[in-house]
Amino acid sequence: MKLFTHLVILVSLLSSISIHAKEWQLEKVDEERNIQIFTRAGSGENSALKEFKGVTQIESKLSAFIALLNNEQSACEWMHSCLAFNFISRPSERESYSYVINDAPWPVASRDMVIHSQTVQEQDSLTVKVKLTAVSDKKARDEDYVRINLLRGEWQFKPLLNNQVEVTYQVLLDPAGSIPKMLSNAMIVDTPYNTLFALQDIINTPALQASSYDFITEPES
Repeated sequence: MKLFTHLVILVSLLSSISIHAKEWQLEKVDEERNIQIFTRAGSGENSALKEFKGVTQIESKLSAFIALLNNEQSACEWMHSCLAFNFISRPSERESYSYVINDAPWPVASRDMVIHSQTVQEQDSLTVKVKLTAVSDKKARDEDYVRINLLRGEWQFKPLLNNQVEVTYQVLLDPAGSIPKMLSNAMIVDTPYNTLFALQDIINTPALQASSYDFITEPES
């Protein structure tokens, strides 16, 4: 009986440690821009990796964010470290395959990746989610870049009161290859922060705010 009790306590402690290890840690706050950046350790086989989450609030239509994500010409104007972006295919308005090249400081090699994006909207909350997954078999490898094979994440656009939208950008990825720890730690904060910072500046352009999609329901004013 004592052995059983000890085992129960041990399992409870291990579970508590596991849960605690996966909690989000606040890494950066920009009060003026209302941007918060969090990180946490991955789980399971990805426990050696770090996941980031950036959160901000912006006054905007929901459709404007989808229009921005669908605009390959302006992608590198606001996506951090973006060198090139183009769509490989667009099976539907809600689904796309894109090819992205991300810059990296010398002597680290630049990275490339193929991202599968799927857009869904929750009917009750009207929250729009754009799920992101790396799919390497859609484009041949380029020896000039290190291919990122593991990426999972999403954009989330949650409508709030007074036309405000809570924007969450969350990603877990394996950068592949060798990257100095100091640079890796900086990138996991700089990527979401600089991306959300630039997104705030570009999202309210008239063309984006005038956009609309049949599959996106805007909240009532």
